[in-house]
Amino acid sequence: MTQEHDNAQRIAQLSVAQRALLDKWLQSKAAQSPPATTTIPQRSAGEAWPLSFPQQRLWLVDQLDPGTAVYNMPGVVHLRGALNVAVLERSLSEIVRRHESLRTRFVQDVAQDDGAPMQRIDADAAVPIQRVDLRDLPAQEQAAAVQQHALDEARKPFDLAAGPLLRMTLLELSADEHVLLLTLHHIIADGWSIGVFVRELSQLYSALLADQANPLPELPIQYADFAIWQRQQAQSEATAAHLDYWKQQLAHLPTLLLPTDRPRPALQTFEGAKHRLRLPAEL
Repeated sequence: MTQEHDNAQRIAQLSVAQRALLDKWLQSKAAQSPPATTTIPQRSAGEAWPLSFPQQRLWLVDQLDPGTAVYNMPGVVHLRGALNVAVLERSLSEIVRRHESLRTRFVQDVAQDDGAPMQRIDADAAVPIQRVDLRDLPAQEQAAAVQQHALDEARKPFDLAAGPLLRMTLLELSADEHVLLLTLHHIIADGWSIGVFVRELSQLYSALLADQANPLPELPIQYADFAIWQRQQAQSEATAAHLDYWKQQLAHLPTLLLPTDRPRPALQTFEGAKHRLRLPAEL
C-alpha cells in the first residue's frame, strides 16, 4: 500500500467538521508559501539599479581593501589558425553589448542618506583590445612572455566605479597562433560565465567570419533584473516567515568556535600553493 493511498483512506474517514478544519489548514499553508514558479520580470527604465546581495558583498570587500586584485577572474584562450582580428573585435563587442553586466559600473548613490551602492550600465559596448606583438621572440621567450603577461593582467586591480570591469589582451605569437587574455572582476561574472563567454565568442566569430547573421538570440532578462527581483523576494512575507522560523530554531545553539592551524599573518598576501595527488581507484 502506498503512502498516498493510506493518506486518502485517513482523509475519507474524517468527519465533515474535521475535513473543514483540514481544508482551512491547507489553505493557510498555501497562502504562506511562495508560488512554485516565479518569473523574473524585466526592470523598468532608469539610470541606476540596486546590487544583488552577492554583488553588495563584493563591493563592500572592495571598499574595505581598495586596489586589491583578489577577485579578478583571469582566463586564457589559445587561438590557432588564421585569425581575423577585426572579426574577433566585432564578436567581442557583440558579447559585451548583449550582456549588460559586462558594461556595468558600481557607484555610491550620494542622493541617499546611507550612500548605498548602485549599478550603472554604460551604453557603449566597445571594449578596447590591447594587442601585444611577440612574434619576434624565440619560442622559449614567447612562453615566458605569455606567462608574465597573464600574471600581470591577473594582478592588475579594477576600479569598480570607473569601469570597465573587463579587460582583453591579444598576444600575437605568429600569423596562425594567438593567445587571448580575458580578465573580469568577480562582481560581474563567475566561473560559469567564462564558459558562456568562450562559447558565445566561438559561435559569433564563426558566423561573422562567414558573413552570416548573429546566431545568438536576445536575452530575455539581464542580471540587473535578477538583482531587483532578488531584493523584492527578500522583502516578501514568505521570506520573513522563513527567517523567523530559522531564528527560533538557531536561537539557543552554542557559538561555534573553529580553531585555526596557523596564526593569522599581520599582512595578508593571498599567496597559496598547489599540491597534486592521485586518488586510488577504490575511492
